[in-house]
Amino acid sequence: ATPPAEDGGGLGAQERKSGWTLKTPDARQSMHDLEASLSRANSRAEVYRRELSSYMDELQTRTFVTGDEDGPQGSVEGAPSYELLVALPDDFEDVVDLNAHHVVNTRGKQ
Repeated sequence: ATPPAEDGGGLGAQERKSGWTLKTPDARQSMHDLEASLSRANSRAEVYRRELSSYMDELQTRTFVTGDEDGPQGSVEGAPSYELLVALPDDFEDVVDLNAHHVVNTRGKQ
């Protein structure tokens, strides 16, 4: 790869964007394969993120019967008491985002 010419003449959109010109067909094919692989990885990551988000939303609505005789205040005597199976803090997604950012930064330094 060579640095771009100052006038940018004859460069394709991707080459102008990246700032480098790939000279050989092998280099261009490798770059194309890399971009395709990254695109597939990004698609898979997005699918997994949506799946996890859906699971977390569903998990937050699950309840279980506590079996408490008293039940929560205002409940009907003898009726089963239901409580959330999992209670996540409101800022849980922020913590996950911060963790993901930390992991990316840590891996980038290795």
